[in-house]
Parts: sequence; structure tokens; C-alpha cells
Amino acid sequence: MRVELGPLKEQGKIGEIYDIPLQDWKAEKGRYALIWCQWCIGHLPDSAFLQWLDECRNGLQEDGLLVLKENNTNDDDDIFDPEDSSKTRSDKNFRRLFKQGGWKLIATDLQKGVPRELYPIRMYALKPLNKSTTTNKPDFSQIGVKDIDGKFLSSLDSVELCIKILIIMKVQFTGQDKGLFSKGRITLLLDYKTALAVS
Repeated sequence: MRVELGPLKEQGKIGEIYDIPLQDWKAEKGRYALIWCQWCIGHLPDSAFLQWLDECRNGLQEDGLLVLKENNTNDDDDIFDPEDSSKTRSDKNFRRLFKQGGWKLIATDLQKGVPRELYPIRMYALKPLNKSTTTNKPDFSQIGVKDIDGKFLSSLDSVELCIKILIIMKVQFTGQDKGLFSKGRITLLLDYKTALAVS
């Protein structure tokens, strides 16, 4: 790669060349507006792919974009090729890994004109999930049930309890209520001695 791209670097048309294994790449924080990767991820196992996604998150600028172009299998199963130790992933598995790694899929499309006997080729455009991409939904992991004295009740699955209560009470939140949720200060008074608090 260094031989082929060397002349372009000398002409100032490209920046740094990292001739290293993909899993060894360490991104400089906030350096890139776009990271484009094609036909490389198949050589990483899922765990290394997730670590690489973390590096991409670190290397992207605030509104940066990650684009992957990879082969897909024709069904929901991955296929391992022992000859080159590569894995062709299903579209379903790619989406699962994106979600697991904390990425939002903002666009995807199949490449046109690919012969039917070859694997489908799909492009994915991704952004890391952060404050600018999340919605104003309450963080149920921060829910607790307190008694009248302000002590948390024990032996309760607070998240499950909260969901059940919302269903039973048929609570419907207005836009203003959802704004309060995003600030993390909602309390549902259930009876004279129990309150359900989101904090």
C-alpha cells in the first residue's frame, strides 16, 4: 500500500499512511470527518470489530460519519471462509453489531449491478450514538421506588414495576412531560406512602 500510495503522499494529495493490521489502528481523537472502510471488516472477529468501532468513535469529529462497504450473505447466517480466514456477515448480524457497539444506522443501500452469483454488496452509513442522536426517553436504569421516608424499597425490579404502573395507569405524557423526562426529574405519586421517582 505504501508503494502504491507513496507518490500521492509526496504530492500532498493524501495524509498519513498506516500500513498496519486493522486491529492495531489507534485513532487520533476527533481527527476525521469521515471514516470509509470497505472489504476489510470480514477479517475481524466480532469482538475485534466492536473494538475497532470504538476506535472509530474516538477518531470521528462531532458530526463525523462512518461508512462501511461489505459483502453480505444471502440469508441470516454468517459464512466463514477457511482459505483466507474471513467471515461474510449477514445484514442482520451487521445491524446487531452496530446496535451492540452503540452506533445509529442512518442510511443503507445495496450496490447495483452485482452479478447474482456473487454476494450482495451493501453500504452502511453510521453515526455514534451520543447526546445529539438519542431521544428524550427516560433512562429506566436510574429508576428507584422510595417509601414515605425516602428510603429505596428492596427486592423490587424497579424497571419492570415502572413499566407495569405506566400501563395500568394508562399514563400518557405530553411534550412538556417528555421535556421533564430529558431533565431527569419525574415523580409519579402512586398512593399516600409510595412514590416512583426518575432521577
